[in-house]
Amino acid sequence: MNDTASAPNHIVAAGATGFIGRAVTARLLKHGLHVTILTRGTALKPEAAPANLQIVEWKPGDAGDWQHVVREADVVINLAGESVAGRRWTSERKTAIMNSRVDTTKVLVSNMTHGKLVSASAVGYYGNTGDELALEDRSAGNDFLAHVCSAWEKAAQSVSNQSVQTVIFRIGIVLGADGGALPALLQPPFLPFSPWRLGLGGPLGNGRQWMPWIHVDDVANAFVEAVLNPRYQGIYNLTAPNPVVNREFSTVLGEVLKRPAVIPVPAFLLRLLLGEFATTLLGGQRAVPANLTKSGFLFEYPHLREALNAILHND
Repeated sequence: MNDTASAPNHIVAAGATGFIGRAVTARLLKHGLHVTILTRGTALKPEAAPANLQIVEWKPGDAGDWQHVVREADVVINLAGESVAGRRWTSERKTAIMNSRVDTTKVLVSNMTHGKLVSASAVGYYGNTGDELALEDRSAGNDFLAHVCSAWEKAAQSVSNQSVQTVIFRIGIVLGADGGALPALLQPPFLPFSPWRLGLGGPLGNGRQWMPWIHVDDVANAFVEAVLNPRYQGIYNLTAPNPVVNREFSTVLGEVLKRPAVIPVPAFLLRLLLGEFATTLLGGQRAVPANLTKSGFLFEYPHLREALNAILHND
Protein backbone atom coordinates (compact mmCIF):
# COMPACT_ATOMS: atom_id res chain seq x y z
CA MET A 1 0.00 0.00 0.00
CA ASN A 2 1.35 3.42 -0.92
CA ASP A 3 2.48 5.91 1.69
CA THR A 4 -0.15 8.52 2.56
CA ALA A 5 2.44 11.33 2.46
CA SER A 6 1.13 12.34 -0.96
CA ALA A 7 -2.42 11.28 -0.17
CA PRO A 8 -5.37 13.29 -1.49
CA ASN A 9 -6.70 15.86 0.95
CA HIS A 10 -10.37 15.61 0.07
CA ILE A 11 -12.10 12.29 -0.64
CA VAL A 12 -15.84 12.14 -1.30
CA ALA A 13 -17.76 8.86 -1.29
CA ALA A 14 -21.26 8.15 -2.59
CA GLY A 15 -22.88 4.85 -1.64
CA ALA A 16 -20.60 4.67 1.38
CA THR A 17 -23.22 3.27 3.76
CA GLY A 18 -23.72 0.00 1.90
CA PHE A 19 -21.84 -3.24 2.58
CA ILE A 20 -18.85 -2.44 0.36
CA GLY A 21 -19.00 1.28 1.08
CA ARG A 22 -18.70 0.75 4.82
CA ALA A 23 -15.62 -1.42 4.36
CA VAL A 24 -13.98 1.04 1.96
CA THR A 25 -14.71 4.03 4.18
CA ALA A 26 -13.41 2.27 7.28
CA ARG A 27 -10.17 1.39 5.49
CA LEU A 28 -9.69 4.95 4.23
CA LEU A 29 -10.24 6.32 7.74
CA LYS A 30 -7.81 3.75 9.16
CA HIS A 31 -5.17 5.17 6.83
CA GLY A 32 -5.78 8.59 8.35
CA LEU A 33 -7.47 9.97 5.26
CA HIS A 34 -10.28 12.52 5.43
CA VAL A 35 -13.53 11.31 3.89
CA THR A 36 -16.82 13.05 3.19
CA ILE A 37 -19.81 10.75 2.85
CA LEU A 38 -22.74 11.79 0.69
CA THR A 39 -25.86 10.39 2.31
CA ARG A 40 -29.60 10.72 1.94
CA GLY A 41 -29.86 11.18 5.71
CA THR A 42 -30.49 7.59 6.72
CA ALA A 43 -26.99 6.59 7.78
CA LEU A 44 -24.51 7.81 10.38
CA LYS A 45 -25.35 10.62 12.74
CA PRO A 46 -22.78 13.43 12.57
CA GLU A 47 -22.18 13.35 16.32
CA ALA A 48 -21.16 9.69 16.06
CA ALA A 49 -18.64 10.25 13.28
CA PRO A 50 -14.87 10.20 13.82
CA ALA A 51 -12.93 13.44 13.41
CA ASN A 52 -11.74 12.65 9.88
CA LEU A 53 -15.22 11.79 8.61
CA GLN A 54 -17.70 14.39 7.39
CA ILE A 55 -21.31 13.68 6.50
CA VAL A 56 -23.17 15.72 3.89
CA GLU A 57 -26.77 15.11 2.90
CA TRP A 58 -27.59 14.98 -0.77
CA LYS A 59 -30.31 14.29 -3.26
CA PRO A 60 -28.69 13.56 -6.62
CA GLY A 61 -31.48 15.26 -8.55
CA ASP A 62 -31.44 18.44 -6.47
CA ALA A 63 -28.95 21.26 -6.15
CA GLY A 64 -27.27 21.63 -2.78
CA ASP A 65 -24.08 22.01 -0.76
CA TRP A 66 -23.01 18.55 -1.89
CA GLN A 67 -22.20 19.97 -5.34
CA HIS A 68 -19.52 22.23 -3.89
CA VAL A 69 -18.13 19.26 -1.95
CA VAL A 70 -17.84 17.17 -5.14
CA ARG A 71 -16.31 20.06 -7.12
CA GLU A 72 -13.60 20.49 -4.50
CA ALA A 73 -12.87 16.75 -4.18
CA ASP A 74 -9.48 15.31 -5.08
CA VAL A 75 -11.05 11.83 -5.35
CA VAL A 76 -14.70 10.83 -5.79
CA ILE A 77 -15.61 7.23 -4.96
CA ASN A 78 -18.85 6.06 -6.54
CA LEU A 79 -20.49 2.99 -4.99
CA ALA A 80 -24.11 4.07 -5.29
CA GLY A 81 -26.65 1.59 -6.60
CA GLU A 82 -29.80 -0.34 -5.73
CA SER A 83 -29.11 -3.96 -4.72
CA VAL A 84 -29.70 -6.46 -7.53
CA ALA A 85 -30.23 -9.41 -5.19
CA GLY A 86 -32.86 -10.57 -2.75
CA ARG A 87 -36.07 -10.42 -4.76
CA ARG A 88 -37.61 -10.74 -8.20
CA TRP A 89 -36.77 -8.28 -10.94
CA THR A 90 -40.07 -6.61 -11.70
CA SER A 91 -40.03 -3.93 -14.38
CA GLU A 92 -40.08 -1.30 -11.63
CA ARG A 93 -37.15 -2.92 -9.85
CA LYS A 94 -35.12 -3.19 -13.05
CA THR A 95 -35.69 0.50 -13.68
CA ALA A 96 -34.55 1.29 -10.13
CA ILE A 97 -31.43 -0.89 -10.55
CA MET A 98 -30.48 0.90 -13.76
CA ASN A 99 -31.34 4.46 -12.74
CA SER A 100 -29.77 4.26 -9.28
CA ARG A 101 -26.42 3.58 -10.96
CA VAL A 102 -26.51 5.51 -14.20
CA ASP A 103 -28.31 8.67 -13.08
CA THR A 104 -26.29 8.99 -9.87
CA THR A 105 -23.02 8.51 -11.74
CA LYS A 106 -23.97 11.14 -14.32
CA VAL A 107 -24.76 13.62 -11.57
CA LEU A 108 -21.45 13.00 -9.82
CA VAL A 109 -19.26 13.31 -12.92
CA SER A 110 -21.10 16.41 -14.12
CA ASN A 111 -19.99 18.15 -10.93
CA MET A 112 -16.35 17.01 -10.98
CA THR A 113 -13.70 19.54 -11.95
CA HIS A 114 -10.43 17.68 -11.33
CA GLY A 115 -8.85 14.73 -9.53
CA LYS A 116 -9.84 11.09 -9.82
CA LEU A 117 -13.09 9.14 -10.08
CA VAL A 118 -13.02 5.60 -8.65
CA SER A 119 -16.29 4.02 -9.73
CA ALA A 120 -17.85 0.62 -9.18
CA SER A 121 -19.13 -1.67 -11.89
CA ALA A 122 -19.53 -5.45 -11.81
CA VAL A 123 -18.35 -8.60 -13.56
CA GLY A 124 -21.95 -8.88 -14.73
CA TYR A 125 -20.65 -6.64 -17.52
CA TYR A 126 -19.47 -9.79 -19.33
CA GLY A 127 -22.76 -11.69 -19.16
CA ASN A 128 -22.55 -15.48 -18.81
CA THR A 129 -19.11 -16.43 -20.17
CA GLY A 130 -19.22 -20.17 -19.55
CA ASP A 131 -15.70 -21.56 -19.21
CA GLU A 132 -14.08 -18.77 -21.23
CA LEU A 133 -11.86 -16.32 -19.36
CA ALA A 134 -13.33 -12.87 -18.80
CA LEU A 135 -10.41 -10.44 -18.97
CA GLU A 136 -10.80 -6.68 -18.91
CA ASP A 137 -10.62 -6.38 -22.71
CA ARG A 138 -13.57 -8.73 -23.25
CA SER A 139 -16.66 -7.14 -24.76
CA ALA A 140 -19.91 -6.71 -22.86
CA GLY A 141 -22.55 -9.41 -22.64
CA ASN A 142 -26.15 -9.08 -23.75
CA ASP A 143 -28.31 -9.71 -20.68
CA PHE A 144 -29.89 -7.21 -18.29
CA LEU A 145 -26.95 -6.87 -15.90
CA ALA A 146 -24.53 -6.53 -18.80
CA HIS A 147 -26.62 -3.65 -20.15
CA VAL A 148 -26.71 -2.07 -16.69
CA CYS A 149 -22.94 -2.31 -16.28
CA SER A 150 -22.29 -0.99 -19.79
CA ALA A 151 -24.48 2.05 -19.18
CA TRP A 152 -22.97 2.52 -15.71
CA GLU A 153 -19.41 2.51 -17.07
CA LYS A 154 -20.33 4.78 -19.95
CA ALA A 155 -21.72 7.28 -17.44
CA ALA A 156 -18.49 7.12 -15.42
CA GLN A 157 -16.40 7.64 -18.53
CA SER A 158 -18.53 10.57 -19.68
CA VAL A 159 -16.70 13.02 -17.41
CA SER A 160 -15.91 15.86 -19.79
CA ASN A 161 -13.04 17.41 -17.84
CA GLN A 162 -9.80 15.97 -19.22
CA SER A 163 -8.03 16.51 -15.89
CA VAL A 164 -10.19 13.82 -14.23
CA GLN A 165 -8.58 10.37 -14.05
CA THR A 166 -11.03 7.45 -14.10
CA VAL A 167 -10.74 4.04 -12.45
CA ILE A 168 -13.53 1.48 -12.87
CA PHE A 169 -13.65 -1.68 -10.76
CA ARG A 170 -15.71 -4.57 -12.13
CA ILE A 171 -16.49 -6.17 -8.80
CA GLY A 172 -17.13 -9.86 -8.36
CA ILE A 173 -19.10 -11.77 -5.71
CA VAL A 174 -18.06 -10.06 -2.48
CA LEU A 175 -17.76 -12.26 0.61
CA GLY A 176 -18.01 -10.90 4.13
CA ALA A 177 -19.70 -11.55 7.44
CA ASP A 178 -22.10 -8.61 7.58
CA GLY A 179 -23.34 -8.32 4.03
CA GLY A 180 -22.75 -9.29 0.43
CA ALA A 181 -23.36 -12.73 -1.02
CA LEU A 182 -22.42 -15.05 1.84
CA PRO A 183 -25.24 -14.32 4.33
CA ALA A 184 -27.76 -14.65 1.49
CA LEU A 185 -26.25 -18.00 0.48
CA LEU A 186 -26.37 -19.28 4.05
CA GLN A 187 -29.89 -17.95 4.62
CA PRO A 188 -31.71 -17.53 1.28
CA PRO A 189 -34.39 -14.84 1.54
CA PHE A 190 -36.94 -17.19 -0.04
CA LEU A 191 -36.51 -19.82 2.71
CA PRO A 192 -37.55 -19.59 6.39
CA PHE A 193 -34.44 -21.53 7.49
CA SER A 194 -30.76 -21.94 6.66
CA PRO A 195 -30.27 -25.14 4.66
CA TRP A 196 -26.53 -25.03 5.28
CA ARG A 197 -26.87 -24.99 9.06
CA LEU A 198 -29.15 -28.05 8.78
CA GLY A 199 -26.77 -29.93 6.51
CA LEU A 200 -28.99 -29.42 3.47
CA GLY A 201 -26.70 -27.15 1.47
CA GLY A 202 -25.34 -27.76 -1.97
CA PRO A 203 -24.67 -26.29 -5.40
CA LEU A 204 -27.07 -24.13 -7.37
CA GLY A 205 -28.35 -25.92 -10.43
CA ASN A 206 -25.66 -28.10 -11.99
CA GLY A 207 -22.94 -26.24 -10.09
CA ARG A 208 -20.77 -25.74 -13.17
CA GLN A 209 -21.14 -21.94 -13.28
CA TRP A 210 -18.08 -19.89 -12.34
CA MET A 211 -18.08 -17.73 -9.23
CA PRO A 212 -15.61 -14.82 -9.39
CA TRP A 213 -15.54 -14.28 -5.62
CA ILE A 214 -13.48 -11.83 -3.55
CA HIS A 215 -13.10 -11.12 0.17
CA VAL A 216 -14.46 -7.72 1.21
CA ASP A 217 -11.11 -6.78 2.77
CA ASP A 218 -9.43 -7.13 -0.61
CA VAL A 219 -12.13 -4.97 -2.16
CA ALA A 220 -11.48 -2.27 0.44
CA ASN A 221 -7.72 -2.52 -0.04
CA ALA A 222 -8.05 -2.18 -3.81
CA PHE A 223 -10.16 0.96 -3.50
CA VAL A 224 -7.65 2.50 -1.12
CA GLU A 225 -4.80 1.59 -3.47
CA ALA A 226 -6.68 3.22 -6.37
CA VAL A 227 -7.12 6.36 -4.27
CA LEU A 228 -3.46 6.56 -3.27
CA ASN A 229 -1.67 5.23 -6.34
CA PRO A 230 -1.50 7.73 -9.22
CA ARG A 231 -0.77 4.93 -11.70
CA TYR A 232 -4.22 3.40 -11.32
CA GLN A 233 -6.35 4.23 -14.35
CA GLY A 234 -8.76 2.31 -16.56
CA ILE A 235 -10.69 -0.94 -16.05
CA TYR A 236 -9.89 -3.54 -13.38
CA ASN A 237 -11.59 -6.83 -12.58
CA LEU A 238 -11.91 -6.75 -8.79
CA THR A 239 -12.03 -10.49 -8.11
CA ALA A 240 -9.75 -12.95 -6.36
CA PRO A 241 -7.13 -14.52 -8.65
CA ASN A 242 -8.57 -18.01 -8.14
CA PRO A 243 -12.25 -18.20 -9.17
CA VAL A 244 -14.07 -21.46 -8.60
CA VAL A 245 -17.15 -23.12 -10.02
CA ASN A 246 -20.23 -23.17 -7.82
CA ARG A 247 -19.87 -26.87 -7.06
CA GLU A 248 -16.36 -26.32 -5.66
CA PHE A 249 -17.52 -23.25 -3.76
CA SER A 250 -20.27 -25.34 -2.17
CA THR A 251 -17.85 -28.13 -1.26
CA VAL A 252 -15.39 -25.76 0.40
CA LEU A 253 -18.16 -23.90 2.20
CA GLY A 254 -19.53 -27.19 3.53
CA GLU A 255 -16.10 -28.24 4.76
CA VAL A 256 -15.54 -24.90 6.50
CA LEU A 257 -18.97 -25.18 8.13
CA LYS A 258 -18.39 -28.90 8.83
CA ARG A 259 -21.65 -29.67 7.05
CA PRO A 260 -22.41 -31.80 3.97
CA ALA A 261 -22.85 -29.97 0.69
CA VAL A 262 -24.47 -32.54 -1.55
CA ILE A 263 -28.09 -31.42 -2.01
CA PRO A 264 -28.38 -29.16 -5.06
CA VAL A 265 -30.99 -26.45 -5.44
CA PRO A 266 -32.77 -27.30 -8.70
CA ALA A 267 -32.53 -24.69 -11.44
CA PHE A 268 -36.28 -24.80 -12.08
CA LEU A 269 -36.95 -23.97 -8.42
CA LEU A 270 -34.64 -20.93 -8.53
CA ARG A 271 -36.36 -19.72 -11.70
CA LEU A 272 -39.78 -20.26 -10.12
CA LEU A 273 -38.85 -18.36 -6.95
CA LEU A 274 -36.63 -15.61 -8.37
CA GLY A 275 -37.64 -15.21 -12.00
CA GLU A 276 -35.07 -13.47 -14.20
CA PHE A 277 -32.69 -12.90 -11.29
CA ALA A 278 -32.11 -16.66 -11.19
CA THR A 279 -30.14 -16.36 -14.43
CA THR A 280 -27.37 -14.53 -12.53
CA LEU A 281 -27.12 -17.41 -10.05
CA LEU A 282 -27.14 -20.11 -12.70
CA GLY A 283 -24.69 -18.33 -14.98
CA GLY A 284 -21.34 -16.81 -14.17
CA GLN A 285 -18.07 -15.27 -15.26
CA ARG A 286 -14.61 -16.82 -15.14
CA ALA A 287 -13.21 -13.40 -14.37
CA VAL A 288 -9.63 -12.96 -13.17
CA PRO A 289 -7.91 -9.73 -12.06
CA ALA A 290 -5.37 -9.46 -14.88
CA ASN A 291 -4.88 -5.69 -14.70
CA LEU A 292 -4.88 -5.62 -10.91
CA THR A 293 -2.22 -8.33 -10.81
CA LYS A 294 -0.10 -6.42 -13.34
CA SER A 295 -0.31 -3.36 -11.10
CA GLY A 296 1.36 -5.32 -8.29
CA PHE A 297 -1.67 -5.52 -6.02
CA LEU A 298 -1.30 -8.17 -3.31
CA PHE A 299 -4.38 -10.08 -2.18
CA GLU A 300 -4.85 -10.89 1.49
CA TYR A 301 -7.16 -13.75 0.50
CA PRO A 302 -6.23 -15.25 -2.88
CA HIS A 303 -7.79 -18.64 -2.04
CA LEU A 304 -11.39 -19.43 -1.16
CA ARG A 305 -10.83 -21.67 1.86
CA GLU A 306 -8.76 -19.12 3.76
CA ALA A 307 -11.28 -16.40 2.90
CA LEU A 308 -14.24 -18.41 4.19
CA ASN A 309 -12.31 -19.46 7.31
CA ALA A 310 -11.49 -15.84 8.07
CA ILE A 311 -15.14 -14.80 7.66
CA LEU A 312 -16.88 -17.70 9.38
CA HIS A 313 -14.36 -18.48 12.09
CA ASN A 314 -12.60 -15.11 12.46
CA ASP A 315 -9.26 -16.75 11.75
